[in-house]
Amino acid sequence: MNTKIHILFIATVIAYSFAALKNVLIAIVVLAAVLSIDLLRLKTSKKVVELISKKVALDLRGAVTPLATSALMALWSFQNVDYLSLFFLISLAIALSSLNTIVTSKFFAINILGYVMPYFILATILYGDAEFYPYILPLSTQLGVIIGSDILHGIYFTNEMKSKMLIVGGAGEYDAIYVSTIAIEWLEMFYKSLTTLICLTKSVY
Repeated sequence: MNTKIHILFIATVIAYSFAALKNVLIAIVVLAAVLSIDLLRLKTSKKVVELISKKVALDLRGAVTPLATSALMALWSFQNVDYLSLFFLISLAIALSSLNTIVTSKFFAINILGYVMPYFILATILYGDAEFYPYILPLSTQLGVIIGSDILHGIYFTNEMKSKMLIVGGAGEYDAIYVSTIAIEWLEMFYKSLTTLICLTKSVY
């Protein structure tokens, strides 16, 4: 277990709840969720959650932890979400993740910055002003990696699912799901801070 990256992840999720979502309650809930999953990992020798007839499994640290935090954030906005926009965002994430995986597969499992940066730029241009956008951005980013890079890559490019269980998030703290969550949340916080600063500067002059 890489404690430093895990602490960075927790700090990022809490900072994102304050800076991007401006919601203290979300920060408390997601922190409780992370600590609960950590406690579960300590109490049980089972490190994965098995799905789809035991052909696919979610690693508790590499997949369940980031998914839980992002799903909780998304729940706060589901009543205000434009579901067509949500579907498009997830489809865009899957397409970019799949393309990135194919292009860089000889060098990386997935080039995280090569996926996160284009996705963040396109998603922000399309939906950056929408109220629900910061709530669903982490979840859509993760689903892009899980479906586009892990599952589709496992089925169509390596035939991994035919030979053994596909463990999504198996690299733990170093997994693309985990690291892309940190990256996308910092990008959104930086963007929010920058736009706020620009607005303040304009108001002064």
